Amino acid sequence: MKIKLLTFSCTPNYGALLQTYALCEILKSWGHEVELLKVLLYRPSLKNMLRRHLYDRFMLRFQRQYLPSYVKIEEVDKKAVYIVGSDQVWNHHLFALHGLLFFFDFLPDKVKRISYAASFGEQELQCSDESKKQIRKLLERFSALSVRESFAVELCRKEFGIVPEHVLDPTLLLSDYSKISGPVCPSKKLVSFKFVQSPEYFQLLKFMAGELGLQLVRLDRKYLKFGNKGYITRHGSVNNWVKTIAESEMFVTDSFHGVAFALIHRKQFIVLPSVESRMGRVISLLRLLDIENRYYKTVEDVYKRSDWMRPIDYQKVTERLVKERECSLNFLKKALLF
Repeated sequence: MKIKLLTFSCTPNYGALLQTYALCEILKSWGHEVELLKVLLYRPSLKNMLRRHLYDRFMLRFQRQYLPSYVKIEEVDKKAVYIVGSDQVWNHHLFALHGLLFFFDFLPDKVKRISYAASFGEQELQCSDESKKQIRKLLERFSALSVRESFAVELCRKEFGIVPEHVLDPTLLLSDYSKISGPVCPSKKLVSFKFVQSPEYFQLLKFMAGELGLQLVRLDRKYLKFGNKGYITRHGSVNNWVKTIAESEMFVTDSFHGVAFALIHRKQFIVLPSVESRMGRVISLLRLLDIENRYYKTVEDVYKRSDWMRPIDYQKVTERLVKERECSLNFLKKALLF
């Protein structure tokens, strides 16, 4: 079966590329032919051109080596199955630039379409009533619907009168990433990957590393000068990102996919949010696996609580993850068959 996948595969983001890779690997392992629909998420401003340059330099190699080829979104194949997801493909912030493209508004009625682990990103859908009516009509054309967060199930029920399946992010469907990371050698390191940092956060990292007797490694430490106004993150390779998390003993992050790879590699970790209102997707995952105690609202909370020094019971976590993985894979298999 030919499958055309619409997701975030052209953006300088580790999680976006890895969730694309994971879903493609699953589909190809079942014998399907997968092609990617190419959509750029950024307007051609100076800043976004620089982001694109960094993407080309540091992540294009991963795309070429591990991801399927791209096809033009305008060339509709009526015999193919179209899948949208995962990641925040239904975030309302995309509407201004892409309209309802990620709801497949460009497809003829009879073309089969599926959503896999699509995410709204936020717990409230901020758009006009007319847009909501249009979205509902488009969702009704899907042969199978699934979302990534539990709150998205309720959002769809409330806004559209539709109840989708709750499934895992594609990265959690795979248990082995050695093809990307290469050999993994566990090390006595505390690794940090956080989008927003502060002096207080840096002091916390030093404190935690000292308490645990670990060397501090920051995946968020590489910067590139941007004029005279500050710095932006410089991306290292996707392979190194996965490998560094896999080799850590403790991981500190505010990244959803950072948490996913900590779970995959059975790492001790804590979540420390940058913008708490955007952490619903992380909380949903932690709640699903019954490890909400790994979430700390503030730096002060980490100092006050000592439970981060106690290991996660990965026997229980893995049992839950295996069960959820089986349910998610079964949803996808059935969706492709009917």
